[in-house]
Amino acid sequence: MLRKISLIPFLILFTLLLLAILLAWGLKFTVLNPNFIKNELKSQDVYNKVYTNLPLIAEQMMPKEGERENPEEPLPTEGLFTSQSTITFAQNIISKSDLERKIESAIDSLIPWFLGSDQKLALDISLKDIKINLIKELMKNPKIKESAEAMPVCADLAYFISLKGNITCRPPEFDLNNLDSPQNEVVLAEVSKMIKNIPDTLNAQTLNETSNFSAGWQKAQDIRSKVVLGVRLFYLGTAVLILLIFTVAWLWAGNLNKTPLVFGIFLAIYSSLYLIIINIGWIIGFPQILRLYDQKINQPPFVKNELILPLIKDVLGKIRYTLNLELALVILFSTVLISISLIVKKRSVKIETST
Repeated sequence: MLRKISLIPFLILFTLLLLAILLAWGLKFTVLNPNFIKNELKSQDVYNKVYTNLPLIAEQMMPKEGERENPEEPLPTEGLFTSQSTITFAQNIISKSDLERKIESAIDSLIPWFLGSDQKLALDISLKDIKINLIKELMKNPKIKESAEAMPVCADLAYFISLKGNITCRPPEFDLNNLDSPQNEVVLAEVSKMIKNIPDTLNAQTLNETSNFSAGWQKAQDIRSKVVLGVRLFYLGTAVLILLIFTVAWLWAGNLNKTPLVFGIFLAIYSSLYLIIINIGWIIGFPQILRLYDQKINQPPFVKNELILPLIKDVLGKIRYTLNLELALVILFSTVLISISLIVKKRSVKIETST
């Protein structure tokens, strides 16, 4: 009896460790899985929702009256685009399929790097086509086109390139009326190089060197070091958990022969309790999580209510499903282990009786 009472601290540690490991495995199969994230973005129709509601999103993200520091100054994009042209403008810069392909490529590279599976970030996404399409779309705007036509023509292309963004003349033989003309390709490629805050290729080097990304890149590296440590602790914790439950079962049983049976009983009891607790906690806690999110997260209404909130609901629901599946498998394993232990014990008793 005293031996069993002395096991209480180990049981408490086992209880906490089992919960942490179950949750970690649940995250590993969901939000830490690139395929899960890509499927979620598709199933929630995120790309299509963004494209078809660009005017609304842009309107909600613009500073409201009284929120601008200098209300008298026009916004940089004021008057350039109507809400009707915003979708066309975005689609001409990058199509939905290209956007989806680039984002999925980033997900496939970033998550293994964050988890420490890849030591070097294998990110390599071309942005040159986006930059050139952006320039073309801007040049189609009547106001910008009018300003370009009013400029004098540069002596030659070399002089235009030497201006390095401080443009005072337009390049020679640049067809403003046919931007897709082959003769414009060289000029567009040179103009795209002048956009310094968007690199031609998104990779580890440009993330570190480009001012728009460098601060975020440093933070990402700091987060990665903590995540990698967490992953190592996760695998270590899983091994410790198995060793701990076996040790507790052995000490509780008093001998090795009874240990598998006690081991199976412990697993079955704990798994069944967690199955009940997780589902009751879901019913009670899920609305609280959504309410907290609604209060704390400051996002435009459409982004919050139509994009992020449905995504959170679906992801949390699938994490719950994954945890339930894990526990069901543990209960099944425990049942098999208990059944085998009882059969072996019964046969041992028969042999002892017969002898």
